[in-house]
Amino acid sequence: MPEVAERIDLLNRLCIDSGRDRDEILLAVALRDLSVDDVRPLADLGVDELVVVDGPPEDAAAAADWVSALADKWMYLYDGQ
Repeated sequence: MPEVAERIDLLNRLCIDSGRDRDEILLAVALRDLSVDDVRPLADLGVDELVVVDGPPEDAAAAADWVSALADKWMYLYDGQ
């Protein structure tokens, strides 16, 4: 996640240099291999939208279980908002 912080810092500096208001920009980040514990630190950095990058299993029969596991891991975040 340090790379995300560095890129957001660069974006902030570019906004300042160009006279743009950083708060007018919605920031989406797509990441692979993250955990639920990463959500709050990313939000604290100014990330507005998080895209979880993951690929389905090669075995089509396992796809339903894969989707269910993703939902179990991530969907509770929406319930708490």
